[in-house]
This record gives sequence, structure tokens and C-alpha cells, in this order.
Amino acid sequence: MEIRKLKKEEFTTLLKVMNDGFNFVKESEKFETILPKYYSKYNKDQIHFGLFLSNQLVASIGVYPFTLKRKDKILNAAMVGGVTTLKEHRGKGYFYKLMSEVMSHCDSFFDLLVLSGKRERYNLFGFENAGLVYAFKIHKKIGKDCKKVIKSEILNKNDLDNISKCLSLYNQSSQIAKRDIFNFYDVISSWNGLPYLLKKEDEVVGYYSIKDDKCITELIYQKEHIKDIIDALKEDYDEFEILGSYDDIKNGLDKYVDETIKINYAMYKIINYPKVIEYLDFNDFDKNYFESLNELEKVRYVLGAIEDTKRDLDSIIHVHNADMG
Repeated sequence: MEIRKLKKEEFTTLLKVMNDGFNFVKESEKFETILPKYYSKYNKDQIHFGLFLSNQLVASIGVYPFTLKRKDKILNAAMVGGVTTLKEHRGKGYFYKLMSEVMSHCDSFFDLLVLSGKRERYNLFGFENAGLVYAFKIHKKIGKDCKKVIKSEILNKNDLDNISKCLSLYNQSSQIAKRDIFNFYDVISSWNGLPYLLKKEDEVVGYYSIKDDKCITELIYQKEHIKDIIDALKEDYDEFEILGSYDDIKNGLDKYVDETIKINYAMYKIINYPKVIEYLDFNDFDKNYFESLNELEKVRYVLGAIEDTKRDLDSIIHVHNADMG
């Protein structure tokens, strides 16, 4: 068994292992399609570690550095992702051995690590649950006498004109992941989501992707039309939920829903606590977000960010007490 950093010429092999390891069945769901910014071509700023058996790559973990800047303060951070073990090699402890090697490397170079999802097994390596996404649940149908001014229609993959309009709306939103006209449809239809246009007469005022007719995984809209959009969705679906962010709450989306649930969807590992605490500078935050600020030195805290794709202070809205375990 050998564990080491992957070389540039092994990038194609890495993608194959990742796609096979995650059991993707559709071309549009491959990593290079879903996350083109990271996987469309080799990126020298990324670090990929691999576990080899008889010179065959069977497991991999990616480390994606980024920098958080605030005034004159800087945090060196990294996303940890692409954690993959080929199915036939699972259950043999390879994940633990590879992850231990990756953490040993990261502890020497970064102040903070971020890992998407909520996975208890990462507690073994110092990660704690943090980060919030909101599930806006809607289940009340509107009255039959309500006039439906916005209609939805399926977005066709070959309809470049309307795809371009959707991309324009996306670029005007708070989302910052880079998308272009050539990969836009594949990205918003990934994970079996079916994309729809939202149109007021002939004007495209938004779009959404829905999975299994009940979970809207992406909703981008012109704010002035949000009430009519929600009314239209209530007419189309008896019950559904929208996965959204803090920005959606600020835009007033929660005013039109029946229930809002906060979901922990990311994990954080603070490596350099003094530097992270100094970076946050509590005087700049609303103290209502914190618990027992005067006991900061006595408890373990983790950093909570609203969206793990954002790289600036606006996404960091609270620090909360982590489980003492």
C-alpha cells in the first residue's frame, strides 16, 4: 500500500476513480460537469492525495485551498472534498489511513478546513458540524380564484436563448460559482433535477430545478416577482420545499412559506484557534448570535458560514458552541 500526492499526469485517472466511486450513471452528473471550476482541467492549486494498491489508485481525497481576507487579516483555509473509495475496496480501513495522512499535511499549512455535508465519521479528525442551509417548506395551496400571473415551463437543453436569460439572472444573484452558457444546463439539471423557466407573459423572471416533484434544489428569481412566483409554485405543486440560503431570507422568501428549517450542512475544523478568533473580531458582530462570549476560552467553538462557496466575511454570520463530545 502506498499513500502520496497525485501527479499532474494522474489527473485523468483521478477523475475516473471519483466518477466510478460515486456511482454516477448519467453523463451530466460527472464531476467535470457538475463542478467544472474544479475538475474540467488540472488545477495546480489543488492537492489530491491517493491510496494505491499494486500501483492502482483505489481511494482519493482532494484539498482545495482558498483565502479569507478581512481588512488586514488573512486566514489560510481549504475545502476538503472528493472523498472517494472504489466500491470493491471499501470496508478495509483505507479511508481512515488516507484521511489521517491528509490531515497531517493540512495541520501544517492551514488555519481552517471546510467539508460539505454532515458526516459523523469526520468527527474523528477534528471536524464539527457547522454552516447553515434553510429548507423552506410550502404545503398550502392557493385559492382557486387567485390569478396565476407567472407560469412555469420546462427548460429545453437546446434553447440557448432562454438558457442565456437564466444565466444572466444567475449572474445577478448572490451566487458566485462560475458558470457559462456551455455548461449551464448540465449543472442545473445535475442530481436528477429538472429545470423550469418562470415566465411572466414572455419575460423570463426566474428559473428553478426540482427533484422528485418536491425538492427545489435551486431557485433564482427577480426579487420583485417573488410573491407571484411562490403563488405559481403553490398552484403547480401540492407540497414542496426550497433549499435556500441566508440571502433568500433577506430577500423575503420566508414570508411566503409555511415552515423554515435550519439544516447543518457543512463541517469545520479550526486548526489555528487564536488566529480564527482574532480574524472574527467579535466587536463587529451582533452579540445575539453568540452564546457565552465571556467564556470563549473555556469552550470549543467552530466557525459557521452560510454558504461554503463564499469566500468573504459576508458569509460568516455566527459562531456557535460546538459539541464538547
